[in-house]
Amino acid sequence: MGEDCVTADGIYGPRTKRAVQAFLRQHSPEAARADGDAAKMPAQAAAILRELHVNKLEEKALKQRMQNDPEPVADQDVRLLQLGLIQVLGNKYNIVADGVYGPRTREAIEDFQETFGMPADGDVSHQLKVVLSVLRTTMPLA
Repeated sequence: MGEDCVTADGIYGPRTKRAVQAFLRQHSPEAARADGDAAKMPAQAAAILRELHVNKLEEKALKQRMQNDPEPVADQDVRLLQLGLIQVLGNKYNIVADGVYGPRTREAIEDFQETFGMPADGDVSHQLKVVLSVLRTTMPLA
C-alpha cells in the first residue's frame, strides 16, 4: 500500500490525520487553516462529506423529476430556490414562490447561471446553490 492509503481500522492515526487534513484543504480551506484541533477535524470532514453527499442526492432527485415528469415540480426546495432568485434578481421574471418549477423559474435560473458564468442549462447544480446562498447572505432583504 502507498503512503497515502488509510485502513478503516477505527484508529485515528497519522495517515488518517493527513488524509482528513488533505480533504479539508480541498473542500473547506477555511476549516483546515482555522482549526488545528485534531479532535474536531474528523467531525468537520464528516459534516462536509455529508453535505456533499446530500447535495448530490438532491441534484440527482431534482434532475430525475425534471426529466421524468413533464408536469412542473412542486416542493419546498423549489420554493426556497425561488425566494433566493427573487431576492437576488428582483421580480424581473414574475416568479411566484409557490414551489412549482415552471418555465418562469427555469428562465430565471438560466439567466442567473449566465450572469454568474455557469452553463445556462436551467439545472439546479451545487454551484448554483452555493453562489445563490452567498449572494443571499450578503444582500439586504427586499
